[in-house]
Amino acid sequence: MKTDKHGSMRFMRWSTAILLLLFLCWSPSLLAENCSSSSPTINLPDFTVKTTDPVGTLLGSAQSVSVTFSCTGLPVSGNSQYAYTATIQAGNLAPADPLDNPTGNAGIVFATNVPGIGVKLTATPVQASDNACIRCGPNSSRGFEPGAVTVPSSTNLGTGSGTVSERFTAQFIKTGTVTPGIAVTSLQLMQFAWYIYGIGATQPYFASLSIGNANVTTIGCSVSIASQNLNVNLPTVALKLFTGVGSKAGATPFSIDLSCQPGTKATVTMSATNANTTTTGVINNATTITGKTPATGIGVQLTNTSGTGVNVRGTAQTAVTATGQALSLPYVAQYYQTAATTKAGAVQAVITFTMSYQ
Repeated sequence: MKTDKHGSMRFMRWSTAILLLLFLCWSPSLLAENCSSSSPTINLPDFTVKTTDPVGTLLGSAQSVSVTFSCTGLPVSGNSQYAYTATIQAGNLAPADPLDNPTGNAGIVFATNVPGIGVKLTATPVQASDNACIRCGPNSSRGFEPGAVTVPSSTNLGTGSGTVSERFTAQFIKTGTVTPGIAVTSLQLMQFAWYIYGIGATQPYFASLSIGNANVTTIGCSVSIASQNLNVNLPTVALKLFTGVGSKAGATPFSIDLSCQPGTKATVTMSATNANTTTTGVINNATTITGKTPATGIGVQLTNTSGTGVNVRGTAQTAVTATGQALSLPYVAQYYQTAATTKAGAVQAVITFTMSYQ
């Protein structure tokens, strides 16, 4: 009786050992599956940004790199339709710029160490995105799935292998007011991981994608708010001061104030729709002035501080080469007699000025 029981117990131990051995042999988690790729750096060239460039302007030239993901030792299991697919995930993304739209389909805009400068990253055949969802980055974090390696179901256990490629394109983009004098430093944009859906958790990151250093040259000027819509009020003067064509009165100095990067060459273009055709800098009086009767034979002349008339017929003129941040372009506005016959009244002239930089 004891012998029978002892033998039965021995048999049960062996049965348990056999079942455990079978489980270990077929468990996918112990197979030698693995995915790998290079960790490339996209080296973007040095670039120039103008203060007049609007937000969203792409800067410099775009550069691309292709990344091939290789997976080997993929398991075979009849229990899951995903048994032969290793999905690549892009995660651990660098911080996004405020210009970035995580739910859009135009790529990712990453922030850099330079305020006002971002990096726009796009990809193909799967567009880069940084939304956070179940099938985005690892553990539902920001990211996307660049592709998947799939092998035939007929492949022998643990011998599945294959590749998938994704092409990444990066370019700098203006995202706000640029702080001058700072170079863009290298930045790791993302890392790559992989998992087999329905079989195992996401594996540790195995590769990365980065950008290299780049120098930023900022050029240009910005017009002060006070100078953008400038009203120059000439004093009231007596008509008797005008003694003939070309006589002047009421000279009033003013300036256009700028903030420029050192070394910027600025040009200004003055344009008046009713510019006098015979005398430089003279604008004929408006024929209609709201609520007032226009003067006759009197216009306005724009000069520099030396009294020389400024071209107001749309021709660009060199203004200054900036040596520092603050600039002030001085001018003088004054009444100018344009005809032999005059009559008292209101005088109004409108000039549009355009600043250009190089």
